[in-house]
Amino acid sequence: MIKEKEINSKQIYINGIVNIIRPPYFNFLRVNEVPIELCNDIFSKLFKQKVIIDNNRIFDSNNNQIYSEYSDGNWFKFEYDSNNNLIYSENSYGEIIEYGPNNLENMIQIIISYSMKIQMVK
Repeated sequence: MIKEKEINSKQIYINGIVNIIRPPYFNFLRVNEVPIELCNDIFSKLFKQKVIIDNNRIFDSNNNQIYSEYSDGNWFKFEYDSNNNLIYSENSYGEIIEYGPNNLENMIQIIISYSMKIQMVK
């Protein structure tokens, strides 16, 4: 009976975090002193799939990067289709991009934009 209560308490806690967490996710968890051993469960629930966490980056089971976060607070989220093609991204700059076969020009502009932002930070 005690073990069942512990599991329910843990799940309630995880559900509570998932309901309020916002990017930058790792910073949110750090500031709110969420135990590190719960991160995998939290991110798996948040992204609705099993995840792998590595150095402030989150990967899906196909090794696609679905989230990354940097020490300056900037973050990037990615979504993929069933063939592992990148179909969507958003970032802390407020940019939302939908990828597709006709979006090459848009992708080039985004790369140029990021390069310029990185140069400004340096």
